[in-house]
Amino acid sequence: MQRFMRLAYAHPWVVVLTLAVITAASLFLARGLRLDPSVDGMMTDDPEARAIYARTVETFGTDQVTVICLRDPDLFDPDRLALIDELAYQLEGLPGVVRVESLFSAADFHDDQGTLRSGPLMRQPPADRDEARAILAQALENPLVAGNLLSRDGTTTSVNVFIEPDQDDPQFYETLAASIETLLAPCQGRFEEAFQLGNPYFRTVISQTMIHDQMRLVPLSVAVLILTLVLMTRSPASAILPLLTAGTSVCWMAAFMALADIPLNILTIIVPSLIIVIGSTEDIHLISEYREGLHKRGPGKLAFDYMVSKMGVVILITSLTTFLGFASITVNKIEILRQFGMAAAFGLLVNPVITVALIPAYLRLTGGRGASPLAPAGPPPRDEEDENAEPEPWKKNLSIFDLLGRAASSAANRHDRKLVAGLLLFAAGLALFSFNVRLNNDILGVFKKSSPIRQRTEAMAAHLPGVQTFSIAISSGVQGMFKKPEALRAVAAIQDYIAASPEFDASFSLADSLRLINREMHGGAQAHYAIPATEDQVAQYLLFIHDSDLRRSVNPDFSQFHILVRHSLQSSYEQKQALEGLRAFMAKTLGPHYQSAFTGESMLILGGADSIAEGQALSIALLLGIIFLIMSVLFVNVKAGLLSLLPNIFPVLIMFGTMGITGIPLNIGTAMVAAIAIGIAVDDTIHFMTRYNKEMLRLKDQHRAMEVCIHAEIRPVTATSLALALGFSVLLASEFVTIIQFGALSALVMLAALIGDLLLTGPLLANTKLLTLWDMLSLHVDPQVIRQSEFFRELRPWHIKKIILMGRIQERRAGESIFDEWDQGDSMYIILSGEVRAFSIQEDTGREVPYALFGVGDVFGQTAMLDPGPRSYSARAFSDLHLVEISHADFQRLHRLYPRLASLAHRNLARILGHRLAIANVMYYQKSLQNQG
Repeated sequence: MQRFMRLAYAHPWVVVLTLAVITAASLFLARGLRLDPSVDGMMTDDPEARAIYARTVETFGTDQVTVICLRDPDLFDPDRLALIDELAYQLEGLPGVVRVESLFSAADFHDDQGTLRSGPLMRQPPADRDEARAILAQALENPLVAGNLLSRDGTTTSVNVFIEPDQDDPQFYETLAASIETLLAPCQGRFEEAFQLGNPYFRTVISQTMIHDQMRLVPLSVAVLILTLVLMTRSPASAILPLLTAGTSVCWMAAFMALADIPLNILTIIVPSLIIVIGSTEDIHLISEYREGLHKRGPGKLAFDYMVSKMGVVILITSLTTFLGFASITVNKIEILRQFGMAAAFGLLVNPVITVALIPAYLRLTGGRGASPLAPAGPPPRDEEDENAEPEPWKKNLSIFDLLGRAASSAANRHDRKLVAGLLLFAAGLALFSFNVRLNNDILGVFKKSSPIRQRTEAMAAHLPGVQTFSIAISSGVQGMFKKPEALRAVAAIQDYIAASPEFDASFSLADSLRLINREMHGGAQAHYAIPATEDQVAQYLLFIHDSDLRRSVNPDFSQFHILVRHSLQSSYEQKQALEGLRAFMAKTLGPHYQSAFTGESMLILGGADSIAEGQALSIALLLGIIFLIMSVLFVNVKAGLLSLLPNIFPVLIMFGTMGITGIPLNIGTAMVAAIAIGIAVDDTIHFMTRYNKEMLRLKDQHRAMEVCIHAEIRPVTATSLALALGFSVLLASEFVTIIQFGALSALVMLAALIGDLLLTGPLLANTKLLTLWDMLSLHVDPQVIRQSEFFRELRPWHIKKIILMGRIQERRAGESIFDEWDQGDSMYIILSGEVRAFSIQEDTGREVPYALFGVGDVFGQTAMLDPGPRSYSARAFSDLHLVEISHADFQRLHRLYPRLASLAHRNLARILGHRLAIANVMYYQKSLQNQG
């Protein structure tokens, strides 16, 4: 990544032209992007459920119905009835309409002085009010009409339009909805209420709302991005870079969506806003490091090199985790979620590529204008040790970032276990409310309560059965079964259960007509509203029913039966509860010899609710596993992988608890939040851990490294978290409830993640020495050291690098003192190159007495490392040398992190000490002999 950024800096015009050509091509391809306002993507992709639905539609006809609701206190005025008749007639001529049910087509069976009369309720509009009142009375006595096409108070009627959509016409639903509105126009001035509900109207409203949302959300996202960057950098020009990278990424993403046939739907419509907001986070970090480089290194290439050295590899890792967060959504079985995951993942995959190419080119061509603050950053630091120093306690006019940094570093350096435990317990306690979270994948739940769709639905439900439908398909496997009274009585019992259940509004089937005919054949006595007693009577009554009505309830050989159910339930949870009760009753009523299934578009959408929960659990588990693996490899330590997860699980627990308390359901919007939050929030954790690692290698002081790390990262981490929270808050301006809930929870999670990073990451890392994979790969150990060092005996090069990086690599000039005799010490040294002379000073003469000459691979000072105390000799560089200092604390950390490696190191130290003790014993013995002689 660093090489790529330097290449872009060296050839800025090549970068600009390449990006311009690709972007122009993307804009050309993006013309093929289509708008999809359908709810098909919310349905389960279970092949068996879809096959049952297809067979049901093929056998019994379409279940897609648009309901036209007409209400007026004087509904049965002859003129109004004439308007209804004309409306029904005009509707039958619309393309795609296969059947129209109205008061003029409703079947009516009644006893007329011992003769059964059958036919439509009205063949033509009544001539006067008296005739209209008689028809009203007759309609209210007809169970096929009352509570179905006519409200029981006689003020509201519906015209049910059954449609078979033209799959080759992408504008079919919108065209049909517009045509219905045109035909409704004469009625809207004559009825108190006159409106349509159904798929065509739903899709039209969704399409219009999507366009309005896009026109509102994208400008708001841009405004939030500009505001955040201006406040952070104090330079209005600082917004240029993020806008350029985000705008280019959106163009490329649009082209990808067109090529992959991913439409703009109620979820993917927000992807441009997300890319603008989320894609800007790396720009913020790069700008922050560039500004720091201006202060510490100087303008131009110096500041650029500083930025690259700090951010090159980090951008690669953070971009990968963000990409994985969105890509994990694609494991969901819900198509609309998979499409969102693919579109967003691609956009956030190309965004860092564009960022690391465009920003170096921009800095080279503009000299850094827009990336530097208006005010000078201050005087250069006095030395390397202080260049990342925290503001002094006595310093006045500390910024909010300085105060936050001081509080966070104080908590970290106190190893505040109570704080960590308190935060985790709070999150765990809040997460207990997550058991209250309900699943919801209902189409009406997408809209606000104030939306016209919800208002119309509630208005109609107050008088007529709801517009939502599902089918009950029953199969006996026996020809003629549903001509038998006992089978029809079982069906009638199911319909009676539905009628008595408050969860359902109504149901319709052949059994209703047979019961009505039986009643009228017995003089209209209500006691005879039942299935005929004999199979012969059933066969006789079937002759009165039109073939088209029969086909909607039974198949040609009468082995299968169909019941259409209408309801007004607006929650998947309520639907599932109601269906469980109905399923149990059907199992008891039908017995084991029948097979039954609930089907229909609404059932496919309901089936998607379970897929949402399963998909979320799978995506979270997959993402956590991948992040754990990446972090463990990146920091060469499983413990580091585990520690990186805790600050990022914390906000997810907060999110689920908040959902349970506030009643926010798990739907197509909120199901994405957890995985996305982990993928994004871990970015700041990576920045934090990487910086801490670098400062530990440089300072070798945990407290100091933590202070410097927090002080350096507090501004970009806080700025990006706030920018993300504000960016997600933009989605509160959406007209879709699912998008509003997604935005609100995402903003909450970003703020909770910030708290986790500031108050959890520091204390958790305070006792951990981190190594990074690139530290290990970039460290070169002379093979001579490996061959000659007894300390590294039987250790692999990878283990040797771990031990070296646990310490501090130093350079010393010839003649420079390393330590003096009687100095307090707690560290040992390993020579990587050069030689060290060890000696003592005679107290009476002051003369140096040579002790030893240590060379490459030798260890010295190990006694003080094992048992801190005064040095027994002095050590001075005999030549220029490189050596590694390993302190007692470093060795303790080696024990905690790599116990097996530490035991091998201890064994080798014991061997070295034993060997030197043996030599000392021999020397002491020889000296004793000399003294005796």
